[in-house]
Amino acid sequence: MAAEAGTEAERGQREEARRLLPTLLVADRDRQLLSRVQHELADQALEITVCQTLPELLVEAAATRPDTVLLDIGLPGAELPSTVRLLSRRLALAVVLAAGPDQGELISLGLAAGAAACLLRPYSPLDLLRLATTGPAPTGRQPLLVTSGLLRVGDLELDPVGYQFRRGGTATILPLREFQLLACLMARPNQVISREALLDQVWGSSYVPESNTLSVHIGRLRKRLAQPPASCCTIDAVRGLGYRLTCP
Repeated sequence: MAAEAGTEAERGQREEARRLLPTLLVADRDRQLLSRVQHELADQALEITVCQTLPELLVEAAATRPDTVLLDIGLPGAELPSTVRLLSRRLALAVVLAAGPDQGELISLGLAAGAAACLLRPYSPLDLLRLATTGPAPTGRQPLLVTSGLLRVGDLELDPVGYQFRRGGTATILPLREFQLLACLMARPNQVISREALLDQVWGSSYVPESNTLSVHIGRLRKRLAQPPASCCTIDAVRGLGYRLTCP
């Protein structure tokens, strides 16, 4: 009896631990990509569900209520704006679009319908792990990107709607969080933005990141801007206040 009670308690603890894991639902037309994602993330601390059709997506989303839904813009049968509205407004789920760099118009439609962010295809299992563990800002907040207009500062150009970034005229793909941070900094060039404001804008007020999360992402952005040929803009830390994008 004691052994059975111990086993039952252990089972309950495992179930409780499982409920605390981040959950991600990936809807993508690419069967090989989904198989790779499931295989490479099998040992990670998250619950991931995959599907390839719109009916599967809607059933899984309603049944499991995942933390985040990654929606392939080209998912067969999905009318993008209505699908995003259903997931984000009716089911109150955070929706991230998966799209190619040349699908700016569709990205714009999806963001306008309520998607929280966009992940560029082809994405990797590591991209999904980062998405699941950090997640987009919760629905109901202000949009992740601070503006819908094209941002030009120094030799940098960033299009929040088209999800494109150019440095010195050369297109560069940025990871989601770095893109969002740079958008915040470019929206207020040569001005100090507090750490708290950046964290709230990019990670959301309900998310408590590790103490060095922002510093790590800023460090990566600095390295990208310094890659030859180096940008004329730099990201400077202002002690005790925050960060500033400094451009001539």
